[in-house]
Amino acid sequence: MPDVPFTPYTLFQAASTTKSFTASLAAILIESAEDLAWDTPLHDIVGNDFVLKDDYLTTHLTFLDAMSHRTGMPRHDALWYDRGLDVESQTYLMRHLDTSASFRTVFQYCNLMFTAVSHVLQSITGRPHADLLRQWIFKPLGMNYSYYSLEDAETCQNSDSRCTLADSYAWNKKTGSFKKWSLDLSNPPNGAGGIISNVVDYSKWIRALMYESGPVSKEGQAIMKYPLSFLGAETSPYAGPGWYGLGIEGGIYRNEKVFSHNGGISAYASTFKFLPDRKFGVVVFQNAQNNAMEAIAWRLIDEFMGVPEDEFYDMNKT
Repeated sequence: MPDVPFTPYTLFQAASTTKSFTASLAAILIESAEDLAWDTPLHDIVGNDFVLKDDYLTTHLTFLDAMSHRTGMPRHDALWYDRGLDVESQTYLMRHLDTSASFRTVFQYCNLMFTAVSHVLQSITGRPHADLLRQWIFKPLGMNYSYYSLEDAETCQNSDSRCTLADSYAWNKKTGSFKKWSLDLSNPPNGAGGIISNVVDYSKWIRALMYESGPVSKEGQAIMKYPLSFLGAETSPYAGPGWYGLGIEGGIYRNEKVFSHNGGISAYASTFKFLPDRKFGVVVFQNAQNNAMEAIAWRLIDEFMGVPEDEFYDMNKT
């Protein structure tokens, strides 16, 4: 691996941490539109563009269902990853996919549902998802180094020497070394992933979520953080079950609320975590896909909370 300096402005693919942005766009739109609500079925908005195998699911699945992973649809990532399909095509093809659980019964992570929401947002506004992100979130928060495609990120690289997209690496067990990932440029961004950013800009994002300072209203953020799906009876390192709202995961850690989300794609990995009552947040981006980011984030949280070192959360035990 080349010895390339990392700076706060180094760009990384943020992967599924994008989901909190997609949910935020939906919150802003729903609050401003008289004929939209969180429980509006997606099919009512885009009609034949959003059809599933089950007729009841098709006509009843709402924004809340899609973005809290309680639809009964599993990941089905083979449909979209490395396929070069745009958002509308991915959404259309969902009609051929099987569910593996009953509607609104269990948490099952499904990237495609966020893609469907992205298609709905674009259909309602008549504007690309990238434009909505830029105008509704990036500009208001001063996230000047955040993008929604590799092509957009190149504009930064061509004009600002600090703005470099980190190469990503995968571990090669045979050679015992990291190998540069052959990045496939054919994956268009979607509502489930696609943002490219850095720790400077993401610090502004988690600060906005932590202080509920906008551009999403306090009411919208409350819904995003509300436990709509439970991740399991015991969700380490949380005490008891963790939960999922809309693009944001939550749980209780050492008697403190923690909100977070992880991401991983094409050997990039990311996480953000924040403790709203402590007004403390952590952002980690890395260019190899492993759990180092989790170990780092929880270590920083433990240090901030003054936990004795011999009581730090040990991921090796989970």
